[in-house]
Amino acid sequence: MRERLTSFGRERLEEKISRSKEVLAKRKLEYGEAANFRDGDGYHDETVNTLEAEVRKATTALNALLGVFTFSEELKQPEQFERVELGHRVGIEYVDEEIPPQEVFVTILSSAEAMVLSETELFDQEVEIVVSSASPLGGALLGKRVGEKIQQRIGDEGGGVVVKSIGVAFLFQQNFELTKTENNRE
Repeated sequence: MRERLTSFGRERLEEKISRSKEVLAKRKLEYGEAANFRDGDGYHDETVNTLEAEVRKATTALNALLGVFTFSEELKQPEQFERVELGHRVGIEYVDEEIPPQEVFVTILSSAEAMVLSETELFDQEVEIVVSSASPLGGALLGKRVGEKIQQRIGDEGGGVVVKSIGVAFLFQQNFELTKTENNRE
């Protein structure tokens, strides 16, 4: 199945590809310079071998990013808010007597977009969590309705969570107003 990316995610991926190309070019230059000074003394050979490995690693990483970019399709803003789907921002609350009730927001994205956005500082990971649909929490939330409980262990917290709200991920809009809450069903 093709990865689905928001336009914001595609832009971040393009930036990451550009940075990866720069790193690869730098590593190739360093490798070429070191290879010219190889004199069989062991030190230079080890340096050349290390740089050659770094070039291979950078090439592999760049090819993986290019593959995701080339074969991805656009993730459009969700239009329904009855059941959780990719692109939703889901308010959840821990169901545990030891944890005070606090709504935490989970944005569910594709694996590729979650990976790209995890490198940004857009989310306060205490109250705004980004997960992929392939993660245990993301997968458990998909298809759930407001008010449904999930028996999902999150970190050290047990007891599961309850879905409190379903809204649009901020990547589609600039405000964080939720579309639907448990107390305000349409």
